[in-house]
Amino acid sequence: MLYHVSHPVGHFSVKRTVNRLQETYHWIGMIKDVTSFIKSCEAYQLKKPQP
Repeated sequence: MLYHVSHPVGHFSVKRTVNRLQETYHWIGMIKDVTSFIKSCEAYQLKKPQP
């Protein structure tokens, strides 16, 4: 969560966030956790590309 909210240029996609986190961290269920967190982020919901 800290990585996601503290990045100075805004929100990354799930894939990019996971890739960046994996440079330093790893835990079981990481992709699921990051996906869930980002999809629940109000700022991401407002800025994500529309279908």
